[in-house]
Amino acid sequence: MKKKYLPEEELIEKIQKSEIGWLEYVTNFSEEWDEEFTAFLKEKGLEATDDSAQSFLEHRKEMMEQGMEEGNGG
Repeated sequence: MKKKYLPEEELIEKIQKSEIGWLEYVTNFSEEWDEEFTAFLKEKGLEATDDSAQSFLEHRKEMMEQGMEEGNGG
C-alpha cells in the first residue's frame, strides 16, 4: 500500500498545535521529501529525529536560495 502524504496546510496546522514534530512534518510532506530526507540522513550519518529533520529543512532552504542566486545570475 502506498504511503499517504498530507497537504502542507494540514502539516503546518499540526506543527502549530504541537500534534506532530518536525520529523513527522518532513516524512509526511511528499514522497520526494521522504526520499531526500533518507538520503540526507545517510550522507550525514544521522538518525531520523526532529533535530535532523530541522537540519534537513535548513539544508533545503539553503539549496533553494543557492539555486535562485544561480538562476538570477545569468
